[in-house]
Amino acid sequence: MICVGGVNRNGNIWSGSSKGDNGGRLWPNPILPRNNPDKKPELVAPGNEVPVLMATGIGNDAYWGWSSGTSAATAWVSGAIALFLENNTEFQRENTEDRAAIENLKMMIMQNSEMSEGQDGHDDYFGYGILRIDRLMDAA
Repeated sequence: MICVGGVNRNGNIWSGSSKGDNGGRLWPNPILPRNNPDKKPELVAPGNEVPVLMATGIGNDAYWGWSSGTSAATAWVSGAIALFLENNTEFQRENTEDRAAIENLKMMIMQNSEMSEGQDGHDDYFGYGILRIDRLMDAA
């Protein structure tokens, strides 16, 4: 699982993006502290007015529309990671033992995302930064 936050077109945090609570808490709902690279969010991606394919529900008609939310940002990240895994099969789960492939990919994402200006580590809003699939491909 990868926790994804959303940014707007200007690279600022989208108003509906959740922030991390990485130190954990006891009240109101207990949350265990998160460690690298599992801090919330782990990264951000476009989450405001993202172009998406919309289905009409009638026949096979479809059109382009806009969607906002961390679900749209997650779809962006999922597509990028799918392209990465297609080109780098050694990172696919079935090609390694246990969770090694997943942990290696998450560490690479952490190390190759573009941090916001002035950011020098994990941020409760930006995570490790904006996903840069080009950097991820180069790192592999």
